[in-house]
Amino acid sequence: MVAVVTTTGANTLGLIPGVSHPIWWGMSATVVFFSLFPDVDTDSVPRRWFYRGVLLILLYLAWSGQWLEATIVAMLALLPLVDHHRGWTHGRFVPLLLSVFSCGVLMWWEGWSIENPAVSDIFTSLRLCFIGAAVVGWYTHLLLDGLLRIFPHDPA
Repeated sequence: MVAVVTTTGANTLGLIPGVSHPIWWGMSATVVFFSLFPDVDTDSVPRRWFYRGVLLILLYLAWSGQWLEATIVAMLALLPLVDHHRGWTHGRFVPLLLSVFSCGVLMWWEGWSIENPAVSDIFTSLRLCFIGAAVVGWYTHLLLDGLLRIFPHDPA
């Protein structure tokens, strides 16, 4: 539900095409991917389905020659396996910090430099939508896990 609302909101703002376009579905998949992302460190059925989906995404990206995107998906898919369950992937500020780090990696990958400071060429509205979709999905997971409370004085 959150994926549909997020993607429809981006479409309503004119940032991405409509539901009949693959970008709409890709952004929805990004929200779902990152809502499952923190819990793929446990041996479970969702973990197996998560990695089956990652395999299909990687095969498609390789087939279409989108090596930057394939590299990012592969690196992100392995990150939860670095620590124990409810470890660093469940930190309150980790989605934002990882987004900032990913933006830095993207700037490096695209060859940004002080001599050529055109950041708007790197951070297109489409890329920012996908970064936002990742953050929304991740925070949805934390909210549903009870690790992030909207009202801090409510009981957990």
